[in-house]
Amino acid sequence: MDGLAPTTRATLLNEGCEPFQYHNDIDFDCLGADREPTYVPTIRLGNWYKIPRFFSWIIPHVLAGMSTPKSTSDVTALRRMGITLVITLTAEEPLPNSFFALVKGGGIRNEFFPTANYFPPTALQMDRILSAILNEAENGGATLVHCGGGKGRAGSVLACYLALFGTSPTPPLRQPPKMTSHAAIDLVRSLRPGSIETAHQETFIERYVSQAWKRYGSNTPLIGSEDTELDIPSTSPPLLINGDITRPDVILLIGLQGSGKSHFTSLIRLRNTNTITASPDSTILANPSLGSAAATKSCESIISNFRKSPSTNRVLILDRTNPTSDDRKHFLSLFTTTNPKCIAIFFDTPTEICINRVELRGEHPTLPPWRASTAIKSTAKLLQPPTLSEGFTGIATIRTQSAAVELANILFSLSGLPLFKFPRTKHLLNLGSATRDDLVISEDDQSRIFNSGIYGVITEKVDGANMGFSLDSNGEILVQNRSHYIPISSAIAATAEQMQFAKLPNWVDVNREKLMRVLRPHGERFPERWMLFGEWMYAVHSIRYNALPSLFVAFDLYDRLEHRFLPFMDMRERVHAAGLEVVPVVYNGEVKEEVLRELVNGDSGYVGEREGVVVRFGKRGEGERGKVVREGFMRDEEGEEVRHWRKREVRRNVVRMEGGEE
Repeated sequence: MDGLAPTTRATLLNEGCEPFQYHNDIDFDCLGADREPTYVPTIRLGNWYKIPRFFSWIIPHVLAGMSTPKSTSDVTALRRMGITLVITLTAEEPLPNSFFALVKGGGIRNEFFPTANYFPPTALQMDRILSAILNEAENGGATLVHCGGGKGRAGSVLACYLALFGTSPTPPLRQPPKMTSHAAIDLVRSLRPGSIETAHQETFIERYVSQAWKRYGSNTPLIGSEDTELDIPSTSPPLLINGDITRPDVILLIGLQGSGKSHFTSLIRLRNTNTITASPDSTILANPSLGSAAATKSCESIISNFRKSPSTNRVLILDRTNPTSDDRKHFLSLFTTTNPKCIAIFFDTPTEICINRVELRGEHPTLPPWRASTAIKSTAKLLQPPTLSEGFTGIATIRTQSAAVELANILFSLSGLPLFKFPRTKHLLNLGSATRDDLVISEDDQSRIFNSGIYGVITEKVDGANMGFSLDSNGEILVQNRSHYIPISSAIAATAEQMQFAKLPNWVDVNREKLMRVLRPHGERFPERWMLFGEWMYAVHSIRYNALPSLFVAFDLYDRLEHRFLPFMDMRERVHAAGLEVVPVVYNGEVKEEVLRELVNGDSGYVGEREGVVVRFGKRGEGERGKVVREGFMRDEEGEEVRHWRKREVRRNVVRMEGGEE
């Protein structure tokens, strides 16, 4: 054994394991084995940490396999070992988002490809998985593939990678596969005993590698395209409208599973906060114990109780396949006490594209990927395009995703999402700085808050210009100040208010990538979904700051799809991970009046006076908010009332930059 050449030798790092021989073209620096505890010391953790069973590198620092991580500590250990992407295959056990969100310093994410136990992923899932592994390696990262035990489903992925690409971390995609399916299966089993557990998995690997050879023969990449959500080429118009569809009360969606109905529902919810959705899938997701019949009954109840309300622009969406005219007639008959304006939207998406999408999407309450083909082809046989004679005032036919966005805007006479203005915050205590127009909570609410042991996260209230960052449907950055947008293509500085934004275009350009990480995190399908709010700190308003970390300091992240603010602590982790600044937390605990009075008179974390504090109720700041502003706010050091900052010469706060001050 000692006489083996380095290229034919691999050393197991587990105590007590002897070296043994692998295929001649394999060159490993280190491998793990099926022995507990397994630890590959790529980066020292300080104290030894027992990671989940059956970890081993297949390509050192590029690709590894393992059983299911069980905690944030497991994910943290993986990150310290160099793992940057965790691919989860366990349809029965998706990993909680918190496992990754709470990793200090971030740098590791999760992608979910739900696969039934003892089965392989679908071919389309495998294409996407291998693409993700290759992309991660090209960006200097490493991927961990896991299933429940780390053998069957994970082993299938590892075998397919080795068959197509061997041990190369960044292989050319137009070269022939590196080995046969049988050789790849044997290799994975020698490295990870017990891998690839069923005939289903073996047969899949054989067919997948055979397909790769066919692709090579036709001079195409060995794996299919990563992007399966591209618009579908068609000679028909992408959007066809028949009748009147504007300002509907009821929208009936019609189309195959995976045709884009739920995606369109989200587009509507982003544009209309008074949207009511009747969806069997959503009902089952909220209550998994319900069957399909009970979920349908729930939808019928929502429809029967719907009342149109022109004053609030309320709209009801029936999000289900609704394939036949009889299905649609039944649901329309439920509007017995109102005469709503009903329109139909028909998603004319090819069957194969629908199958593709469903096989690649994550967890779904009623249609797992491995049943997609059979279910969708069955629905396709029943599908009947809608007609105006069924009782609709108008029908829109969608054939592309861009057409879906266009239609969502047409329905509500919009050119994009309506501007969302940051809501006013009530004073929890009036120490003398609340004006006639300010909102102050009642004495009863004060008593309830201060005498019931309510927990809260308290942050410094900073004195700047309220600013919101968001994206439009094309992914372009939008900036707003209160109730209007600020042009960032050029700086206009004719007035004091405009002068304070003179540095904004350059700041956005420098911090564009950081903003994108917050506003469109990995996997986010809706660019318009998130809004980052904070204070723009260029100009001195009433308080001068002498050590600001940035011109922009964030304090809230709003979800326009769910119509709620992200809990403060979750927002802080996400924004800090992107490299942007967040207002400082000054207290975390039970909210008491005496605590607020003491905190409001403290010094600013940015060297200056503290304007006040903001309280976000709940242990992670997930609840409502209130503020307390110090007594004497808007007065100078001699106690005289200061002129409004817009009416005087603009003075600049001091921003501490690397290497000096700005």
